[in-house]
Amino acid sequence: MLRHAEAAPGKKKAMCQLTPKGIESLGRVADFLMQKELIEIAEIRHSSWVRSSQTAREFRKLTGIKAETREVPLLEPLADFRILADIVNSAEENLLLVGHQPNLSMLASYLLTQESHMDLFNVKKAGLLCLEKVKTTQAKNNWVNSWQLRWMIVPRILKK
Repeated sequence: MLRHAEAAPGKKKAMCQLTPKGIESLGRVADFLMQKELIEIAEIRHSSWVRSSQTAREFRKLTGIKAETREVPLLEPLADFRILADIVNSAEENLLLVGHQPNLSMLASYLLTQESHMDLFNVKKAGLLCLEKVKTTQAKNNWVNSWQLRWMIVPRILKK
């Protein structure tokens, strides 16, 4: 999960574009990741807001990820993260979700705890949070996925 990078202020929040500072912080995250062994991303999904789609495209370019990008309304700021959790739970491939606060942290918290009122994270702008589906267990004849936090990156701790 990747929170959009810093965007310029504006009256129409959905139309605000990334600032040079936002792109620079996204570059620091990408540079850091390029030094690590990255997992294969099958698809990058982002909200319809300009800052989110720009973040997805810029991050794809900076990291060399070959995955296609796709707009997903469930990643918009006021969308129901529980519906998105069902989609993520059923996905067989690795996804990169690019969205907004507090929805990304609520989604991550929900996947980890199955509690919809918990908010365990504060994903900073251009911050990245990696969850891993670790096992599937059977509970009352239903298969349930379990999730773990693998890592989290906060751009301000990375060197400029």
